[in-house]
Amino acid sequence: MALSKTCDAEDVITPITPVDERHRINLGYRHAKDFGADPEKLKNYIDAVKTADTDQSRQLKLPKGHFKN
Repeated sequence: MALSKTCDAEDVITPITPVDERHRINLGYRHAKDFGADPEKLKNYIDAVKTADTDQSRQLKLPKGHFKN
């Protein structure tokens, strides 16, 4: 998560758990991107991460990509 603070638009950022992904977003860091997931599915996932409560976040399914964290 700490490294995403220094990432720019050209970097691959692999996803982490939905709860941690939300924390990363709330800190103002870049969220998961460019890891090979379908862009529309990733957008929907990130939007859901931003609004889900803790119980809902456990149900979120991360879109498949080419890179793993």
